[in-house]
Amino acid sequence: MQWYVNAMKNYAKFDGRATRQEYWMFYLFNLLFMFGILLMGGITDSDFFMILLILYYLAIIIPTISVTVRRLHDIGKSGAAIFYNLIPIAGPIIHLVQTCTESQQGDNQYGPNPKSLISNSSQPQFAATIETIFCGDCGQKTPVGNFCMKCGKELHT
Repeated sequence: MQWYVNAMKNYAKFDGRATRQEYWMFYLFNLLFMFGILLMGGITDSDFFMILLILYYLAIIIPTISVTVRRLHDIGKSGAAIFYNLIPIAGPIIHLVQTCTESQQGDNQYGPNPKSLISNSSQPQFAATIETIFCGDCGQKTPVGNFCMKCGKELHT
């Protein structure tokens, strides 16, 4: 659930990178929410749930595009690669392959590898010897001169 909430918090953030796990967990929870709304609509036979489903779908359009663009950035592709979906038959297949592709190792033009940020955050750090600041975007406390461990933005003093 944290991946879904994180993607919704960064709903209009089109820079940076998103891991496969963040991308697919976001899609999983979207499907679960939509299925739950459809199920409730089928049980109650009410138009309210169809309206709710339409409103939910409209509310997640921007976050869905955002997390998809960040996922494409993670494999080193431009966000414009999302338009491959417009190619009949082959486009969705290309998009599926791209979203299932392993992250590009190390830093790329879109920022640091989120996997390395997660693995580095598990190492013990001594607060007395490391100067930290808060990220202006997400509020995460992070060592100075590094990238934010939560959102990937480069931090400066």
